[in-house]
Amino acid sequence: MLAWTTTPDTPGGLTFAPALDPVPLPHEVLVCVEAIAPNPGDLAGLADAPAGTVPAWDGSGVVLEPAADGTGPTAGERVLFLGLSGGWAQRRAVPRAMTAAAPRTSPSSTSPPFPSPPPAPCVPCGGSAPCSADGS
Repeated sequence: MLAWTTTPDTPGGLTFAPALDPVPLPHEVLVCVEAIAPNPGDLAGLADAPAGTVPAWDGSGVVLEPAADGTGPTAGERVLFLGLSGGWAQRRAVPRAMTAAAPRTSPSSTSPPFPSPPPAPCVPCGGSAPCSADGS
């Protein structure tokens, strides 16, 4: 998986690099990230984040794996999500309570994440990167 990770000694403080795949807890869903919305909180946290942190709070995508406890959205469902980190990656584990069904009428690349600036297409996925859990 690829992700934007904090790299304090580089210009801009971020590097697009391989990162470990998230391992969902029983109450979390695994999401293929399709769109992100950088917001002031994301940017403010970069300076203090340890090297290698995958930042970002909110975005939208498709559920790859539902929560193991059987709650929340199902595989293939498009969702909006919110969390405290991990959003600027191809895949993200998200607590099911922090997801909401995405509007059915909007294309994935423009699904509005939670209230933030307008969404930006996800650079890691670019809308065409592999989104299966095994990278295929």
